[in-house]
Amino acid sequence: MTTALVGLVVEDFLRHEEGQSTIDPDHFTVPRLSFTVASLAILWCLAWLVTFQRRTNGTLYYLRILDERATDLHKKANAHSQKRSLDYRSVTSSLDLGTGRIVDLAEVVEKARADLERAAATDDQSSAFELAPNAHWPIEFAIGYQWPLPDTTMLIEFDRDQKNPSFTEPSQVSEPLEEIRSPNDRDFDTTLVHLDIHLSVGPPLSDHQVEEIDRQLFGRTADSTVLVGWGTNGPTDCAARQAVTVGKNGVCPREAAELIARTMLEALDKHPRASVAVTLNTPKSVGVLAGRYVAAYLQKPNSGEQSRHWISPWRRLHLVARNKTNFSAGTEGQAQIMRVHSSQPIEPPWWQPIPAAGVVVNLTPHDLAVYEGDQIALSAPRSSVPARIAEMRGEPGTVSLNGCATTVVDVSHLDEATGLPDPVDGNFYVVSRITAQTLRRRSDLLFPLDEVRNDDAQIIGCRALGRFRHRVGE
Repeated sequence: MTTALVGLVVEDFLRHEEGQSTIDPDHFTVPRLSFTVASLAILWCLAWLVTFQRRTNGTLYYLRILDERATDLHKKANAHSQKRSLDYRSVTSSLDLGTGRIVDLAEVVEKARADLERAAATDDQSSAFELAPNAHWPIEFAIGYQWPLPDTTMLIEFDRDQKNPSFTEPSQVSEPLEEIRSPNDRDFDTTLVHLDIHLSVGPPLSDHQVEEIDRQLFGRTADSTVLVGWGTNGPTDCAARQAVTVGKNGVCPREAAELIARTMLEALDKHPRASVAVTLNTPKSVGVLAGRYVAAYLQKPNSGEQSRHWISPWRRLHLVARNKTNFSAGTEGQAQIMRVHSSQPIEPPWWQPIPAAGVVVNLTPHDLAVYEGDQIALSAPRSSVPARIAEMRGEPGTVSLNGCATTVVDVSHLDEATGLPDPVDGNFYVVSRITAQTLRRRSDLLFPLDEVRNDDAQIIGCRALGRFRHRVGE
C-alpha cells in the first residue's frame, strides 16, 4: 500500500499536459502526501522496534556444573528468561566429586565450553546474550579463561535467597590489566604459595583452616600464604580483612575480578617455581570475569620482560574448592583440587610429611655424624655399596688449557641410581647431595647439610640432614 501511495504522489509531480506546471493544484492532494509520509514513518518505527527487540530479547544461557546434591537455580533462571522474553538454553552436568584430594573435571569443562560455543554459533548474533553461571568456582574461572560466547554477553548473578538477579555485569574486558611487576624481585626458592581470596558474605577461612587444607592437599603448609579481602580502604592483603557483598559497599564485580586476576598473576610471576594454590569465595559471575581478565593479560603482546613460565600458567595453578555436599567431612565440607584445564597436572605435587620417628640408613662412602653443638647426636656407619647416580658420558674431546692438551668429557646424570633400594615406610636413606637432588621426587632421601670441619679443615660431620622438595614439572 505504501508503494502505491508513493507512486500516486510521484504522479502528482508529473506534467499531465503541455504547458502545465510541475505541481498542479487540480491534481495534487495534500492528504495523499501526508498519508504517505505517515506510512513511511510508521515503517521506520516498526523496523527500529524490531531491531531493539532483537538486541534486548535474546538468549539466556544457564550453566550448571555442580554436585548432584547442590542447589539448582534452574527455576529462577527460567523465570527470568520468561519475564524478559528471552530464549532459554541450559548446559548442565551433575558431578560425583567423591572424596579424593583431586577431581579431574577437564573433559567436563571442555564439553560445556564446546556446547556453549555451538549454541551461540547457531543463535542470532545481533541479539542479546546472557549467561547465568552456577558451578564450582574453578569451573567458572576456566569457562571465563576459555570464553565461548560473544563479548557482548551479560553475566547474570542469581542467588538462592533472592527472587531477582543480584546484579548484571558486561563480560567484555575492554582494558587488560597493566604489567604486573618487574622480574627483579622474583623468588626462586619458594615451592608452595596459598592465595586465600575472600570477596563475599560469610566468615573467611582462619589461618588454621588454610594450614589444614594445605596439609590435606599438598602434605605440608605453604611457604607463603596471602590473605586477600576488601577493606574499607580498598583491596588489602592483611589478616583484618572485611567480608563484603560484591556490588555493594563500594566494590563492584569488575573491581573484584581485577583483584582476583592480579593476585593470581602476581603470585605466578613472583614465584616462578612454585605451585600456587587458590581458595576463593566470591559471587559466581565474578569468577567467570576473573578468568577473562587472566586470559586477556596473557594474550597481551610480550613486553620483553616476561619469561618462559608465562607460556602455560595452568601448569602451576591449583584451584581449590570446598565440596560442602560431602556431609561426612563435616559442616565445612571437604577441600578438593579441581583440575579444570588440560594443561594442569593430573597429579598435583605432594610433599610427604617427615614422620616423627624413623630409621636412618647411610648409603654414602663416609661415616655419618650429625652434631648437636660439640656432641655427636646421630651416627651411622658408611656403606660398602654406596648409592650413586648413573652417568652417561659423551665422546672425549681435547682442549688446550694453559698450553697443555687436556681431555674433556661431557657428562650427564641419568634419572636413576645404583645401590639405592625402593622406598620402605619409616626408612630414610642418607645419600650424596647430587643423588638427592637428581631424585628429588623421592621424599625419603636425605643428605648431609652444614658441614662440620676440624682444625685441619677436614669434614668430620654435619649439623643437619637436608631434603629436596619436589617442584612442579620435575
